[in-house]
Amino acid sequence: MGITSEIFIQPPREAKHVTGETIQGFVRFRLDTDTVYKTISLSLVEKGQCNFQATQDTMVQTTETILVQKQYFLFDDVTEHGNIKLSAGLHECPFQIIIPLNIPASVKTRFGEIKYHLVLKFKRPEMLSWNKTFKKKIFIHPRVESLLSSNRVSASLNKTLCSLFSSKKREISLDAVLDKEFLNPGREGQISFAVKNNSDVVVSIKTELLCKTNYTLPKSKKTFKKKKVVHFSTVETPKIPESSQISNMSSMIPVDPDICTVRYSNILNREYKLRVTLKVPCPHVNSSVEIPVFIGESVEENAGVEGEFNEPLEAPPTYWESMQEFKAAAVAPQKRM
Repeated sequence: MGITSEIFIQPPREAKHVTGETIQGFVRFRLDTDTVYKTISLSLVEKGQCNFQATQDTMVQTTETILVQKQYFLFDDVTEHGNIKLSAGLHECPFQIIIPLNIPASVKTRFGEIKYHLVLKFKRPEMLSWNKTFKKKIFIHPRVESLLSSNRVSASLNKTLCSLFSSKKREISLDAVLDKEFLNPGREGQISFAVKNNSDVVVSIKTELLCKTNYTLPKSKKTFKKKKVVHFSTVETPKIPESSQISNMSSMIPVDPDICTVRYSNILNREYKLRVTLKVPCPHVNSSVEIPVFIGESVEENAGVEGEFNEPLEAPPTYWESMQEFKAAAVAPQKRM
């Protein structure tokens, strides 16, 4: 008994599968003979894996597999025992699977990975029967959480410069305002500054997009964590002269299209923040303030961009169709010159 199957997925909006939205498509499979199945199911399965050196002599590895969402394909010709009886030939079945909101995004780091597959499983009713499984990898992006809004986020710092030979106060105040509480991958975020430089030194403002990833082993008696801070982008303002006041300075923060916040996982979590640093010349010390940001897809902002989301899905020629055309061309009589 032979079976061959393909999984076709409808192109999502902006070519991204986002949590809370629907994966649509259809399954096509061919049976060589009439076959009875107990269940035919399509599942969205998450697999997480971490592999890193916790100590000098200890290599730690863990895996996590979670059944996220399942939908069974039910056919009309069900037998009296509740099984599914299918005739030989080609079969097609559409599907719709809702991606839950509270699942981690797809990610691959140096020490770990979270990935998703659509798993199509054909299960026979016999105890020691031959079952068949097909997989298709799918990349999932996080949706901007509903608690986050487009309201501005502000942070402030005040710095007093020390002086050994003068009693005059030299103060610098900085107000930073992020235009919204989240950033979209592949786009730029804007941060604005208001500076009062009541000192005799020239200063500047540096903004860094930082990432921290935690790795955890939940099943171990001990919990190992490996934190890694990564700089993804850095921008700096022009010099701000001494004894000056500026209220309309801003910087654009580029966001890599392949990064996102990762939450809801027991083994791998990734958070981002903007570090705003007031840079002062030596011998003075720089001062910094941090603003947490969520990086994900804002579905509301992309609601007007339909693209190919509602267009019908056209499957490419199947293997059997291609083989039929090849055979027909091979046996076709050739014309004599």
